[in-house]
Amino acid sequence: MKNNKTSRKNILIVIVSISLALNVLLIGQNVKVNAQNELIIKDYAQKQEELKHKLTATDKDLEKIFDNYYLEKLQKFMDVNDLMFLSQRQWNYAFTMNGIGVGERTIYTKERNLKFVLAEFKNAEKILPLDILTKGSVTGGDPNDSLEAQVNIKSLAKYNKYEENSEQGTRICYEFKDLKPGTIITLKLSEALKYRLNLQESLIEIIIR
Repeated sequence: MKNNKTSRKNILIVIVSISLALNVLLIGQNVKVNAQNELIIKDYAQKQEELKHKLTATDKDLEKIFDNYYLEKLQKFMDVNDLMFLSQRQWNYAFTMNGIGVGERTIYTKERNLKFVLAEFKNAEKILPLDILTKGSVTGGDPNDSLEAQVNIKSLAKYNKYEENSEQGTRICYEFKDLKPGTIITLKLSEALKYRLNLQESLIEIIIR
């Protein structure tokens, strides 16, 4: 019984949180609420009340039901391009070399140890249904694509690649050690990643002096 009460409380918190997020989202997009939209919002609130009383469904079932309903209402306010724009804004990316952002077409360095990090962070607050949210990532939600596939490295020097995962996001790390003068490391970024990093070039060359 105690677990059911806790579950109901958690469901209520999720629904109220998403409802508030929707209101902020709509205001941020300068949506003009007309009479028809007011009816949609009232219907949306009524649906939330109905969901609160679906006590026989699991939390996962309720989340799926709410996501589907939420998506249906969002599509009445925004077109596909607007939803994609919002979805992309929920994801943040960074690509660094020894902690400094990489942006130059050619980089000369005397560093003998280099660590490249591709980081992906998702906003903590969920304001979009999962199906729309995943499409905003650099992979576009493609199950055959991956974060690490966004960077291709060519070099005669050996390196160690590993992945770090946390609640904040995912980091793909590439570590080079004891690099010799004259070593060249060529990085080829995907067009999608280049766009998300706001870079002019997708090809970056690092030359060790």
